[in-house]
Amino acid sequence: MKAMKAKLGNLPFGTLIVLSVAIMVLAVIGVTVYNSINTSDKIILPIASPSVREGAASAYDAATRQLIMFGGVNTLGNALGGTWIFKGSSWAELKPEVSPSPRAFSSIAYDSSTKQLLLFGGEQRTTNSLVSLNDTWEWNGSNWIELHPQNSPSPRAASAMAEAPMSQNGTGGLGNGNLAKGQNSSHHHFALMLFGGLTSLNLVSGELGDTWEWNGSNWIELHPQNSPPPRAVSSISLAPINTNGNQNKKPHIRTLLFGGFGLGSKDLNDTWEWNGSNWIELHPQNSPSPRGASSVAILPSSKFVDSN
Repeated sequence: MKAMKAKLGNLPFGTLIVLSVAIMVLAVIGVTVYNSINTSDKIILPIASPSVREGAASAYDAATRQLIMFGGVNTLGNALGGTWIFKGSSWAELKPEVSPSPRAFSSIAYDSSTKQLLLFGGEQRTTNSLVSLNDTWEWNGSNWIELHPQNSPSPRAASAMAEAPMSQNGTGGLGNGNLAKGQNSSHHHFALMLFGGLTSLNLVSGELGDTWEWNGSNWIELHPQNSPPPRAVSSISLAPINTNGNQNKKPHIRTLLFGGFGLGSKDLNDTWEWNGSNWIELHPQNSPSPRGASSVAILPSSKFVDSN
């Protein structure tokens, strides 16, 4: 698999970047690292790498400052179950005592409230069968722990999951994405939010459009007034907003959802904002072309994304 590169030009730090690569698929032969907006990106060719795969779940563990990757599907169509860590120049396979079953296209994200990674669902697959999952696992830095919440989303794969402003159904959230007086983004209340997915990757239809929140111990289904149309393999990320000193603007943090495969596997390029209580469709002047299975992330920075 070729490592993907994106030319950043003069984009500021903190900019939300969309890369047209498969969802949660790491370039296990080459890794592209952006270390400055004024210099070229750096391609790392690790000495050791996981086997070729797609549909792996990967996320940055802020507590351990490590990039973790789990599972995926190999070229024969069989699900994988290994846990890998990227150490900045090379990959290493970990050997936890307990692990989720082999799977592909599961959802994973860092939960700042528990300071652990959360992995949800995905699809067990062999060359002869596909089984969607809805189990919930936590990575504590050295081992996987299966959680048993009272409620869970239905079995699915290829859902979008990221941190988001906590809803009123959570504990301590403002429910609107705004920061309280004297509060900054590092003290804001977040919860993991999961949207959509597919009941089975083997179906032409089966896209989901429900919204769920993880409160640290249980899944809560939310019922916002507005929602994006059902979809899978969409791109999602937290996106802080900078007021640039404008006293008329409230600093807030939102979660952006972009594109995906809609009903009938139609490529989408709409942009939606989750503010903690509702989905709001945005209408930017420019947008990437319709696509699914893209990767989106915020470039490392102490600055917020600029809001016009």
